[in-house]
Amino acid sequence: MLRITIHDDPRSLTLQLEGKLAGPWVREAEICWQRTLSGNPQLVRRFDLTGVTLIDPAGKAFLAAAHAQGAELVASGCLMRAIVAADAQAHAVQVDIERSVVRSPLAAEVLQVKLRVGEFAPAAPTAVPLILLGRSKPLHVRVDVDEHEAWRVREGARAVGHARGHADLKAPLQFVRFEPFVVPKRSLTGDSTERVDTRVLQVIYRIDGNNLPLFVGQQLDVFIDAGRPGGGTQ
Repeated sequence: MLRITIHDDPRSLTLQLEGKLAGPWVREAEICWQRTLSGNPQLVRRFDLTGVTLIDPAGKAFLAAAHAQGAELVASGCLMRAIVAADAQAHAVQVDIERSVVRSPLAAEVLQVKLRVGEFAPAAPTAVPLILLGRSKPLHVRVDVDEHEAWRVREGARAVGHARGHADLKAPLQFVRFEPFVVPKRSLTGDSTERVDTRVLQVIYRIDGNNLPLFVGQQLDVFIDAGRPGGGTQ
């Protein structure tokens, strides 16, 4: 059995617990605690545990959570003080663990890791990402179109992508959007006749079908239909 007495004064609010903080009584204590949180946030909130004779694991977890929300814990007796101190220490360790965990801001796959266990990871942004995240389904391809040929590409134009080294491995591409800002060409093919002083229009296409052995970062040779969508080729 657990008796809960609330002592309320202008500066503080104390929940005096007497008996066993275990089993269904933990839930009762949680309800009383949640009710106190809806009041004046300036009040000092504390738990008086001097009358508590037993705390089960659920009760310890509740007190640790309440302590994390700012509640003070008052206890008497060597055993009870040791329990409170151990809970506070365990909570501090848990907070440190949570701070060391890196969580992705979105559902994605880990594409590349440039960090190993024990290696120092700076908190400031780095030139090269330590962990590269992305979505591999569906795959998209960024097509560079020479600015001198950009006028021939129409919105919605059909295209086919061929894997380099295997011309028969091809996939139809669905137009997604233009990147309307023409930029200097950065992706070089190594062709001896290739111009390096040109600018390109970038077009985003989606690769239809997930059954092809293609990977993120892989280059494709893309052929775009220069005709109007649904019309003949120009």
